[in-house]
Amino acid sequence: MYNHWAVRTSTPLEPFNEFKTCQWTWNRLTSLFPDMLGAMIMPNHIHLIVPVVPGVGQEHSKQVLHKLHGLTGALSKRTKIIHLWQKIAPPHPIPDIFHLRRHVRYVALNPCRRSLCADPLEWQWSTYRDLFGASAFPILSERRLAQVVKDPRPKFTVRFHAYVSGDPSVKVQGTSSPKLLDLEYLSRKSLDDILDASASALRLPPSDVKESGPLRDLFIHFAYRHGWKGQTARIAKICGVTPRSVQRILGKPTPIGISATTVCLSDPRFRWVRVVKNSVGRWE
Repeated sequence: MYNHWAVRTSTPLEPFNEFKTCQWTWNRLTSLFPDMLGAMIMPNHIHLIVPVVPGVGQEHSKQVLHKLHGLTGALSKRTKIIHLWQKIAPPHPIPDIFHLRRHVRYVALNPCRRSLCADPLEWQWSTYRDLFGASAFPILSERRLAQVVKDPRPKFTVRFHAYVSGDPSVKVQGTSSPKLLDLEYLSRKSLDDILDASASALRLPPSDVKESGPLRDLFIHFAYRHGWKGQTARIAKICGVTPRSVQRILGKPTPIGISATTVCLSDPRFRWVRVVKNSVGRWE
């Protein structure tokens, strides 16, 4: 059995318009609830699907609520917003596999039904992306969700994406399931595309490439693997470092995220979203 929790901010506050707030919250959620089956950060609320421990359901719910109170308290301090949160409502019990599939679908479709993106694959702060290998640090895998909903047949994600995306908020006939590009097509991608894909795989802003850290290492290694080996000076300029520093980074072990970056580079939907509002309030 699973519970579906929703944590909502007070109207009209939308603290999750800010990338760093989303990033901190996502990292905290994945640390607090490593067994979650679904999560979503929206501009003004959070969705969370977590398993209920058999025999101790009520006690387990108290533990989850305690963790959520800790999370919301820390976010209030970070954002320095008074009365940021509504009272956390009791969770919605999910009684069976049929309803579990519907809840996972509902969570994945939240940003589409708010017209914040055109496809659930585009939303960065969602475990739905993890199903397709688009995260360097996935919480949810295809194998795990298929086991939970008891669907052992091959190509589970293809069928599940058709089920999720076949919603009027996306496209009634559904959208295509992601496919990996072959090496020839990957080598035609621009450095900007590679940077966006690397950042998306790590759930980091592309600007972090200017700082020493995982994004710079991943971007450099991936670019060298896929057609940009002779462009050290250009890569160095993007990173804000010297060509010698690029060579030093290439001497490090292969960073985590190569596979996820390949997924993000193969399908632009994984690179589309920018969790920030422009001057007229449009998400881009």
